[in-house]
Amino acid sequence: MAAPSNAYLFNGARMPLHIEGQIKIDNYIALLLAEYGNQVKQLFFLDGMLRLTDVNGNTGFVGIVKDSGFSQGYTPYKMHAPARFSKGRLQLDGLTYFILNDAGLNTYAQVYAEENNNSFNNVIVTITLQQSYYNTTTDYYVQWRVNRNNVWSDWLVVRATNTPALAPRTTSFVNISIGTVGESRGMEVQVRPYITNEEGTQAGELISLITTLKRVYMKRFDNRADAAHYSGPLDYYYINAPVLVTQQTVIYKTGNGTQSTTNQADDGWYARTPNNDGLNGDASHWYYISDGKVATEGTGDGIIVNPPSTYFLWANYDTSAALACSLSGGANASQRGTYQKDSNGTHYADAACTILAADGTYTNLVAGTNRYYRIAMSGGRLAANGYYCSNGAVAPIN
Repeated sequence: MAAPSNAYLFNGARMPLHIEGQIKIDNYIALLLAEYGNQVKQLFFLDGMLRLTDVNGNTGFVGIVKDSGFSQGYTPYKMHAPARFSKGRLQLDGLTYFILNDAGLNTYAQVYAEENNNSFNNVIVTITLQQSYYNTTTDYYVQWRVNRNNVWSDWLVVRATNTPALAPRTTSFVNISIGTVGESRGMEVQVRPYITNEEGTQAGELISLITTLKRVYMKRFDNRADAAHYSGPLDYYYINAPVLVTQQTVIYKTGNGTQSTTNQADDGWYARTPNNDGLNGDASHWYYISDGKVATEGTGDGIIVNPPSTYFLWANYDTSAALACSLSGGANASQRGTYQKDSNGTHYADAACTILAADGTYTNLVAGTNRYYRIAMSGGRLAANGYYCSNGAVAPIN
């Protein structure tokens, strides 16, 4: 028992407790110590006390808690381990009260969780740990799960990087990083905290959060030189994908310190950090952003690093849609390859993504029929509406 013997009458010996017509049990009787002040019920989560005085004038008490069954929250009933409930019961005004065999001095600890960061790739919760009066906290962690397309994942356990024992009568605040919980914004995540001391493990209230866009750190400039040599504080921006440089990634600037999905980042040169998660620029790396997406990136004044590209090998190519459709496809002179830059979706003729793919019609052979798409005359961009090709006939795809 964590509560010391000198916190009890008769140095912690069990004493008979006899209430005529009600109970006759052996029980520990706690001293009413001056250090408790008038906070006994609050300190030990009691609904009431039976107060007693021994022959030497020492005042003691035995705590009682009301049977609250399945009620929510930290009720006194839920703050004491079932093993602490004696066989003694009291009935008052139709309610049942349990007499605590340790007088109520040993209690569970309390834990609360709150949202710290809810970007989908970096969910962090802060847990508040309130230790009990006499019991040392030995463990604490959270369980979490995510809802994907109305299907909940299994519960997973995450602990803090370091979980030292926590002394009684203290309150601690700990950040626990859950990390990446999903693939996008708008996903529901549930988190429940737990705390353990000598009395057992207590669960805190479940919290729910909705994931937001991933936060990145950048600062805009009108020219590359300023961006490449900047090493000061960066501003918040948000992206709708796990990685900054992908074909689908859109970059948004903040509005009044909050994320926005309607306010795309302005065109220009941006200083950043190598991992996009620092608060200050690294005086070398930069992005050029156009139409809300990364067009290119680089380091220093002249070393340009193009974003990744995807290679497409088209079965046929011709400036004439009908002719491209009539070709048989395969290893022939009409084959044509293009490189689609992942950052902006544009097709290029070279792997360095510096020469736009030629305008014309490119076809793919799919299960014996050709499906082909016209690359727009604006240069390197696939047309919004393609065509369907079969047996040399050309028809638009609805």
